[in-house]
Amino acid sequence: MKNPNRKSVLKRIVSYLRPYSMYAAFGVLSLLVLASITLYLPLLLGQGLIDEVLVSTDGLKSLNVLALHAIVLYLVKGLFSYAQHYSLAYLGHAVVRDIRKDLLSRILYLPLGYHQNTRKGEIISKVTSDINNLQNAVGQGLGEFINQVVTGVGILVIIFVLNYRLALTAVLVLPVIAFLVWFLSKKLRFLARQVQAKLADISASLQEVLSGIRVVKAYRAENKELEHLKRENNRSFAVNMKSTRIMAGVLPLIEIVSVIGILIVIWHGSNEVIEGRISAGTLVSFVTYLGMASGPITSLSRVISVFQQALASAERVFELIDEPEEFAGEDTKKDLVIRKGKIEFDSLSFSYENEEVLHQISFTIEPGEVVALVGPSGSGKTTIANLLMRFYNPDRGRILIDDCDLGDVTLNSLRSQIGLVPQETFLFAGTVYESIAYGKENASFNEVQVAAKQANAHDFILQLPKAYDTVIGEEGTNLSGGQRQRIALARAILKDPKILILDEATSSLDAESEKAVQEGFDILKEGRTSLVIAHRLSTIKNADRILVLKDGCIAESGTHEQLLNLGGLYYRLYSMTGSTENGVLH
Repeated sequence: MKNPNRKSVLKRIVSYLRPYSMYAAFGVLSLLVLASITLYLPLLLGQGLIDEVLVSTDGLKSLNVLALHAIVLYLVKGLFSYAQHYSLAYLGHAVVRDIRKDLLSRILYLPLGYHQNTRKGEIISKVTSDINNLQNAVGQGLGEFINQVVTGVGILVIIFVLNYRLALTAVLVLPVIAFLVWFLSKKLRFLARQVQAKLADISASLQEVLSGIRVVKAYRAENKELEHLKRENNRSFAVNMKSTRIMAGVLPLIEIVSVIGILIVIWHGSNEVIEGRISAGTLVSFVTYLGMASGPITSLSRVISVFQQALASAERVFELIDEPEEFAGEDTKKDLVIRKGKIEFDSLSFSYENEEVLHQISFTIEPGEVVALVGPSGSGKTTIANLLMRFYNPDRGRILIDDCDLGDVTLNSLRSQIGLVPQETFLFAGTVYESIAYGKENASFNEVQVAAKQANAHDFILQLPKAYDTVIGEEGTNLSGGQRQRIALARAILKDPKILILDEATSSLDAESEKAVQEGFDILKEGRTSLVIAHRLSTIKNADRILVLKDGCIAESGTHEQLLNLGGLYYRLYSMTGSTENGVLH
């Protein structure tokens, strides 16, 4: 996807600021008051202290008034400082909350293909690191930027009012400073995007290693993975140091140029005082303002760095938000109502990354029929299940349920009536009850318990420390494979789907667990149209019909006995299992 330009990115950020314009206005108003007080203080302590107190004949009285004046100003400054910090912090947090909400919403509704082609760590980096950069820019950088701009402009106006000749001398260095700031801004934006990309690489690599930590340890690959993470970390370090070198080099240059300008003004101003053209208090105030001017210059340079990082992060975030979502165009489609459960694949073809996976597939599953898909790895079995769930759309042909084309129905209505039991059982962290209830919103405890009994999970759940309130780890790691499968079955049973897609697990289970899981499968299939990606011979033999896939086509179709008598691919696969009930077809 093409990167958004700076103008469009800024326009998008402003659109998120608009709902909180009152907070922005109050924060800016508070900043203006603060800047005004800050700008007035050098006059008060310069001309006021020197010309009206130290040189005056009524110095003590003037000193008391000046001190009282200063105390009141600092009290007012404190109040507006609180108002400014609170208003702009609220603005920053609220804007980031809204952007993160849109980002999370888009992530969850992106097509499955996007998630399979994008590293999880890169997505997580956008939700965390990039969003934090935006928060720093809006919540802190924006306030500092406005404050320093107002202060800088105020200083410029005041020094011209105090003495335009000295002011003209001072502004001679501004073009040099402006060029340095422009150079800094240009370089830092490019580097900021690289920094965020390297952070995403680290996050993605770490996510991958942690997801496969059992494999890493099984193959004693800790050192290998550590070296890979070190290389990613070093690349990030190199890009960060490049950015740091530019900052470290440009900021002292800006400071040196500023100091040279101040020294020239002090030399010229001292001559003016000696000649009697200006007072000593005016010179002190003027030099104080020039000293203050270095603050806005260096602060703006630093804020520009924060803004460049934020713009780079915003580009990455908006790129993701602009990805087309899975539910695009759903408003024009109708809800599917499955009454019988007849499934028809009509001349369907599908390619993945320009490689055809299915070619002109046609078959029908009658209501209540159990059809098993078998075939070598890569023959297209899982792809058929994914297309039925509309995780992908076919290149050609169509899929119909009860004579309704799935391309014309809403995804919500389709998926709410299909139960999917994947081969790799995934359980979310939480209690056993919550894991089963995931299959049905607002499910009662009694409904969960009935589903668990039907899945042969109830007895082992009662033996857990807190039964249904037992907290299971992430992905159910503190449960056995058989226990996880039975909870997943209970989750599917609770959903009570019209159509069932079962990707049978090939993992080795003990005989007791396998028997319990198989009984749960049988209960789940009762009275439902079922498409089973079958591996175990016992499941395949009990199917009403078997479709044998090879190279994306249906090579054979029939019952177990019919296919054995045919003596083709199914017979060869069957022979390789040793013909045992617990054999697995590969």
